[in-house]
Amino acid sequence: SSSERDLEVARAVEEALGRIQNFDQSLLHMLDALGKGLSVQEILWEVRDGRVWVKELKSRAPGRFAFAPDGSLQLSPDYLPQITTPVGTARSLPDRKFVRFTFGGLYDNLYGRGLCSRAYWYYWFKKNNLKFWVLFNEKFGAPTVV
Repeated sequence: SSSERDLEVARAVEEALGRIQNFDQSLLHMLDALGKGLSVQEILWEVRDGRVWVKELKSRAPGRFAFAPDGSLQLSPDYLPQITTPVGTARSLPDRKFVRFTFGGLYDNLYGRGLCSRAYWYYWFKKNNLKFWVLFNEKFGAPTVV
C-alpha cells in the first residue's frame, strides 16, 4: 500500500536490513538447512544512534546445539567445558540471540530432515558399487598369462 505509515515501515525495514553486514551471505548460510535440516545463525547486536540494530548474523555449526523439551535452543553439552559443567547438562541460550531455520521437520522433530538425508543411500550405493567394480576389474579384468 502507499499509505504514509506503510512507507515509513518499509523504510525502517530497508534500513535495518541494510545495516546487517554480509546479509546476502547470511541468507545463503540459512539455506544450508535445505540440505542438512537445520541451520543456526547467531545475532550480533549493536547500539547506534540510540537504537538497537542487528549488526551481523554469524553462521554456527548446527551440531553444537540441542533443544530443550520446550523447544528452546541450548548449547550442546559436548561443547561446554567439562571442568565447570556437570556431564550431560546443556546450557540454555538467551532469547532473540539466535536465528534457526528448520527444513523438513515433522511432528516433534526440531532438527529437521534435509534433502541430503534422502539422497545418502543412493550416494553410498554408487560409491561402494564403483569401489567393488574396480576391485573386480583388477582381479579379473586381465587374465593371467599361462
